[in-house]
Amino acid sequence: MPSIGEGKIKFGRSYVYLNPQVNGQYSSAGVWRLTNQDISSGFDQSDLVKSAQVASGSPSISAGQPVYLDTSGHAHLADASSLTSARVAGLATTAASAGAFVSYTRNQGVTLANINSLVDNVTNGLLEPGKYYWLSANAGKLTRTPDTSTTGSVLVQIGLALSNNELQIEIQAPVVI
Repeated sequence: MPSIGEGKIKFGRSYVYLNPQVNGQYSSAGVWRLTNQDISSGFDQSDLVKSAQVASGSPSISAGQPVYLDTSGHAHLADASSLTSARVAGLATTAASAGAFVSYTRNQGVTLANINSLVDNVTNGLLEPGKYYWLSANAGKLTRTPDTSTTGSVLVQIGLALSNNELQIEIQAPVVI
């Protein structure tokens, strides 16, 4: 069985092995997903980075924060408190304030800076390689320990840490507790 984060090349395409983990338990079957190395080696990347206007009255968005889009297509900081705010469109790649446009991406690796402000309960500024990160109940943050006991909270796996500052974004479908 492959290890989480293990890579392979098959038919000239690069893959990474991912396996969802909930409450410390892996699912019964992992999956091989295309990596950003494969996508950047000849595929059109235009669909990997998108942009949206930050909603009026919304707090500023920083690079690396998870965002969702409302029904009007405006960006907001995502959080795990409701199904609406937990439909993560991607992680911001630029900073933006209300009314400005923010760029966001998904399904590729990103290098994160200022990890202490992006992940709950981190003080050393490092991600844990090989560990999964989830959407936090705190707006615009990730967590290693999602709330699995509060009725109505939402579990959304965001990605896998490949190194101390690189996250392979692999946003999963939200699950309401």
